[in-house]
Amino acid sequence: MQKIIPIANKILLRTLLFILAVMAILFLFASPKVGSDGTQVQTFAVRGVNVVDVQNGSLLENQTVIVEDGRIVSIGAATSVSVPVEVQVIDASGQYMVPGFWDMHAHLTTRSFIKTYGPVSIANGVLFARELSGDCLSNCVFDRDITEVRALQADAARGEVLMPMLSSVASFAVGGPRLIGPNASKEEIIANPVTAEGGARLHKLEKERGVDFIKTYGSMSRPAYFAMAKAAATDGVRLGGHIPQAVFLEEAIKAGHRSVEHARDLPMVCSDYEPLYRKRWDEVDTLSRTEARAHRNSDSDFSKEASITGHYAEIIANFDEAKCNRILDLWAKSDTYYVPTHITRLAEAISPDRPFLTDPRAEYANALAVNIGWEEEAASYEEAFTADPALGQAYMDFFKHGIKLTGVAHRAGVKILVGTDVGDLLVYPGFSFHEEMTYLVESGMSSADVLRAATLSAAEFEGMEKDHGSIDVGKIANFSLLKRNPLSDIKNTSSIEAVYHNGRFFDRTKLDDVLADARSRSSGFKYYLENGWFLLTAALPALL
Repeated sequence: MQKIIPIANKILLRTLLFILAVMAILFLFASPKVGSDGTQVQTFAVRGVNVVDVQNGSLLENQTVIVEDGRIVSIGAATSVSVPVEVQVIDASGQYMVPGFWDMHAHLTTRSFIKTYGPVSIANGVLFARELSGDCLSNCVFDRDITEVRALQADAARGEVLMPMLSSVASFAVGGPRLIGPNASKEEIIANPVTAEGGARLHKLEKERGVDFIKTYGSMSRPAYFAMAKAAATDGVRLGGHIPQAVFLEEAIKAGHRSVEHARDLPMVCSDYEPLYRKRWDEVDTLSRTEARAHRNSDSDFSKEASITGHYAEIIANFDEAKCNRILDLWAKSDTYYVPTHITRLAEAISPDRPFLTDPRAEYANALAVNIGWEEEAASYEEAFTADPALGQAYMDFFKHGIKLTGVAHRAGVKILVGTDVGDLLVYPGFSFHEEMTYLVESGMSSADVLRAATLSAAEFEGMEKDHGSIDVGKIANFSLLKRNPLSDIKNTSSIEAVYHNGRFFDRTKLDDVLADARSRSSGFKYYLENGWFLLTAALPALL
């Protein structure tokens, strides 16, 4: 019996090694280099195109745009511009040229997303992204730490990975004491500071690690938040993300919070219900802090009881226009931008219907995320809406109320950006960006306003407007060619005929090839091959 066990172990080991070897060979064949996806071209001319001027919201009709070494060197009437004989000419007669779009709230660097969400974003004209999950201190099985993200960012810039260029990279989400479990690791304690000293230490650590900004989360404590905001004022690594429940929006704006994410905080501060909610939050925070530490999940019973999502109906019913205008006046005078991600509020309301089971866009979302993550969230919302039938309508009303207030904020002068929270529930990579823009138009913004928010405003936010954000002489060429005019109807942004990204030109046929490959990697043969390889070589060893 003693000899049988070692023999069995050897057989098992050899079998496992054989499987790994076969998967390695298949994996290599299934992972072509990105160079095969697009035609590399640095110098060319686009003739007969209608250039969308996102700065002025106007159209330059029938133009010839000349690009040399990746930069735009000339824009002029097609009837008068002379193109050198040796320069390749792309005939875009009747088409519309728009700058590459920027998704300003994205989660693209998760290991299981990169070969699908990145290419699908490019195929939808989303050529830049602000990464909101840019670091990891512990349990980094599915997420990357900042060193890996920076390497990925460099690979994307060199064209070795087909994905949007990362304009900036955040830390991990910085939470608070209720995310610290009883057996928390040293890293988990550091990542969720309770005191001002802890916040200052974490801010110093993340600056040393090299993140561009700190992503704050709703559960942060006041002392830690304001300590980090104080540090940000001197070292430049600013705060952006969720406004902590324990911090007022106006306090965050005055503290220099860089961006407000998701359409939750604005409806709250525009409501007379806010003081009652804050009181309830303080009560639950005080009574349940010890119990909450036993929960590592932000969706614990504690969080659900205190979360703003349980108060949507009251927030809407107690809307206060005068209070809202006071906050917006302060906000408009600040350097704080608004990324409402309306699509995430809609997802909350409609997820019990499980639209992802029939929506063809789901074919491009990671099957594991859809079948497990999205299904679990849908079941959770379904349970809540069944227990309280009025809750489902409150969620839908809150989504619509948020859209309305974004329009109010825009008219008040608040700077709006377009973000999707790609990687989250019912957010389809690339495709949802166009949907989000339709909600911004629904808010009262013009198509020109939204196009500016999706391009030039994003570049200005990142301090990259010298090279990006518009179709202008001297800027680096990254653009889409559309079949229909986006200024007349924002839905026309999805009528993509071609994309020029990072030195490569993708015509419609090549874009369809990119989408087909991404679909296979999301749920087809390549998906099971690559995820099986990942589980065997990375996830299982880490978990064991």
